[in-house]
Amino acid sequence: MNNVNSIKLLQELEHQLKGIKGFYKKDNTQLLTLFDQLKSSINADFNDCQNIISNRKNILKNADILALNTIKKAEQNAQSLLESAEKTAKSMTESAQITARIDELTRAVLDKATANADILTKKTKDHLDSVFAEVEQYLLNIVSLLRTNREELRFAIAVGSVEKRQT
Repeated sequence: MNNVNSIKLLQELEHQLKGIKGFYKKDNTQLLTLFDQLKSSINADFNDCQNIISNRKNILKNADILALNTIKKAEQNAQSLLESAEKTAKSMTESAQITARIDELTRAVLDKATANADILTKKTKDHLDSVFAEVEQYLLNIVSLLRTNREELRFAIAVGSVEKRQT
């Protein structure tokens, strides 16, 4: 049922109520009061509906503006999150590159230290071998000297025993 038909029906009902004669005329006042209240209520609702219909474009426009603002804000938040994630990723990449470079340098230093330690160990062993060879030669010379001294001592003892016997 459309609004025009509703208004016509209300007007028809009002005409019928006002046209009642006779016995029902006494109760008619109360019916007319109720009818007036109903008509005012329906008219207020009808006016509200008319306002909504006439303001429909404004309501839709405001809803569109609100939706666009919400979308814009969401896009800004998404962009901000994306930029933050990109900065974090870049920072993590830079940190990983720095860490890799530190590892590379550390390995190089350790390799160099190991090589130097190996060279130093070899030089120390060679030097000790040389020193031990010299000490060994020195001791062999001392042992040889001791043998010679001992042989001379034996010879001297043996010659001295012979001389004592000859005297």
